[in-house]
Amino acid sequence: ESLALATVGGGLGVGLCVFALPLVSRVDLPIPFPVDLAMPLNGGTLAFASLATLLTGLVFGVAPAWNASRGSYTDALKNRTRRWNLRDALVVGQVAAAMFLLVGAGLLVRSLQAATHIEAGIGAQNLLFVAVDPGLQRYTAARSNQFFEELSRRVSALPGVEHVSTTSRLPLSLLGISIAGKDARRNDDAAMVGMNAYSVSPGLFETLGVPLLNGEDFGKRHENGDPVTVLNETAARKLFGGANPVGMMLGGLDRPYRVIGVVSDFKSSTLGAPASAGMFVLQAQQDSSLAMFGTYIVI
Repeated sequence: ESLALATVGGGLGVGLCVFALPLVSRVDLPIPFPVDLAMPLNGGTLAFASLATLLTGLVFGVAPAWNASRGSYTDALKNRTRRWNLRDALVVGQVAAAMFLLVGAGLLVRSLQAATHIEAGIGAQNLLFVAVDPGLQRYTAARSNQFFEELSRRVSALPGVEHVSTTSRLPLSLLGISIAGKDARRNDDAAMVGMNAYSVSPGLFETLGVPLLNGEDFGKRHENGDPVTVLNETAARKLFGGANPVGMMLGGLDRPYRVIGVVSDFKSSTLGAPASAGMFVLQAQQDSSLAMFGTYIVI
């Protein structure tokens, strides 16, 4: 009897898979990237289902029969007290786990759908990021800059490539270096503002599709000049309030930086977190890398 029930259950399970899996593969998830949900049945899957069906029928048929053969029916009838046992606990656990998975799956899809309506602040599409760390080969800062300049030149010549830039930190990344600076006109420590630090090459904002709101972007002419920086909206507001930051000096760092521009905020860590203050410096002006795990080529 137990094997017959298990066989019927296993057959219904396989039949449900045959009917449902093609439908699942056609589900269009509300997320901005493709996910392949195709799970075709094959010989290995059917062999596992058959083995599981056989073992289920044997175990769940033999165990109760063995337990019943050792008990006294008279004592069982006299004992009217209902006590919880392992079987009851397994049933409760199974129902609880099924509800947990069902609710979790629903919340996941809902969260993915909500995430598609959050503006990340990055307008570019079809971006490719490649991390390279010349420091592992003991490259100096000057040699690393030459390497990335040559690499960017070669990648720019590839068919289909529109923009190439470099950055020490990616948008929507929890990994990176943070620094603190202040309006150079202020001497109090309370003026210090923590910021995410980005060491970038000219053209990064155009590559990412991040609008320049005020001032100018980095250019080749800045590489051999005084240290300059570009701030995002949040950093400019926290450092200088409502004043125009372009031309202002940023202090409290290894050296003073002149602000030459302000760019729009973009999500720096996660989609759910508000934009953090960000400071962008020119890679060619740095004596050491600000990258934790290599510099990213943004294509």
